[in-house]
Amino acid sequence: MTPMALVLIVLILAATFVGALYIFHQTERERMANEFRMHSIERVLPNKMQAYERMALYLDRISPMNMVQREQMKVQTAYDLYPLLSNAVRQEFEHNVAMQIYFPTKTWVKIERARDEVLKCLTDEAKAIDKRASSIEYGMQVVDSAKNGCQFHIDRALEALRHDIGDAMVIPN
Repeated sequence: MTPMALVLIVLILAATFVGALYIFHQTERERMANEFRMHSIERVLPNKMQAYERMALYLDRISPMNMVQREQMKVQTAYDLYPLLSNAVRQEFEHNVAMQIYFPTKTWVKIERARDEVLKCLTDEAKAIDKRASSIEYGMQVVDSAKNGCQFHIDRALEALRHDIGDAMVIPN
């Protein structure tokens, strides 16, 4: 065998070894990245699911029908019920505002819109009703108004939560 043939064989073997080493290194990097990603998902997913549960509960709690049923008997007049309901919406939102880190921006915007529309509904009906009206009259007006307005935004926010949860259950590559 000539020295040139030996050099050629050594170069081919070296190139094969370097190529195999490169492929092994790339595969190992991908494996480690996937392992890290899965570990991150295992740690974050429970918190994310809890955030979605809490936000779904919030949206349910600010539904005018549910709020009126829950709070109406605590006071006698519309004048007293309005601040009770609007403060409940604001306080519950403030209590859950830190959850926004787990939501896509478009979903969080829908949640804020639902809150804003509920507050608008409560305010509009409080302005329209006689201040001496009973809490029952005010509650009925709020519930009727909600059917044509803010309930739509609550339902859209809930739909966005459901959609996001479906996406969250898909494990990324």
